[in-house]
Amino acid sequence: MSSNLIGNIVDWFKAAKPEPTHDDVIAQVACHLEEVDEFIDSMDIHPFTEHLEEVRRNCKKIRDKGHSDKSIENSDHLEMLDALADQIVTATGVAYMMGFDVEGALKEVIRSNNSKMVDGKFIFDENGKIAKPESFSEPNLKPFLGDK
Repeated sequence: MSSNLIGNIVDWFKAAKPEPTHDDVIAQVACHLEEVDEFIDSMDIHPFTEHLEEVRRNCKKIRDKGHSDKSIENSDHLEMLDALADQIVTATGVAYMMGFDVEGALKEVIRSNNSKMVDGKFIFDENGKIAKPESFSEPNLKPFLGDK
């Protein structure tokens, strides 16, 4: 995977949230877990998704109620970074072993995410999520599934 792709993703987040708050971090953790949940759900392994759903609900409660939860700030940041880097590596490994073109898929997702911008800016809905304007186009990931 090209470091340029990671840089493009970071740039996208910088444009969306130039000065991320504690609540933004909590929201992103919930989004990350939602994607893990979708992955597990794609394999029809439902007992695990219940636990993830509970964690996501707790993240939402913290954000919605304005609680001053310091679990992110008080966590072991070195362990967090190690886990996130390992997740990127292992996710890339799964994609490789499944015959997926993960680099092509990332480029397509970046293209789709950029289509959420209107005049170079993002519009947020009432829940603080980036809205999908008329210019938005879903990513087409079928070409990146590979031969397996």
